[in-house]
Amino acid sequence: MGLMAVQTWERAPGIIRDETGDRSEYVAFSSAYLSTNITIRTSDDSAFRIHEIQPSNTLQWQVDKTDLRICSVAQGVVRVKIGGADEFQISLNGMWKVRRGVACSVTNPFHTKATLHVTSVSTANDQDW
Repeated sequence: MGLMAVQTWERAPGIIRDETGDRSEYVAFSSAYLSTNITIRTSDDSAFRIHEIQPSNTLQWQVDKTDLRICSVAQGVVRVKIGGADEFQISLNGMWKVRRGVACSVTNPFHTKATLHVTSVSTANDQDW
C-alpha cells in the first residue's frame, strides 16, 4: 500500500467529534493536533500526551501522588531512570510504567529526536498496578 495524502481533518481542526448518544465527545486526534504539547483527557481518570525529547535533552517527571504513567517509545531510543531502579535503555515500541509516588527521568542521549506516548491513569482510590 502506497502513502496516502493527509486528510483535511488531520490538518484542521485535527479532531473528530462523535455527536451520537447522550453526550458528544472527541474520538480521534491527529498527529498535528497531538504535537501541540497538550494533554488529552481520555476518560474521567485517564489522559494521553505525546512528549518529544530533542537530542541530548532530559524529560524530568516529579513525584505524582495520584497518577500511574504508562510510557512507550514511539520513535528513537531513550535512557530511563525510575526511582531507585537501575537506569536502562529502551527503544521503539518498548514500554515502562511509573507508579504514583515515584520520580522518573527520560534522557535522549542520541542525535535524533525521541517521541514518547504517555498515558496517565489516576490511581488515587486504587492500588497501583
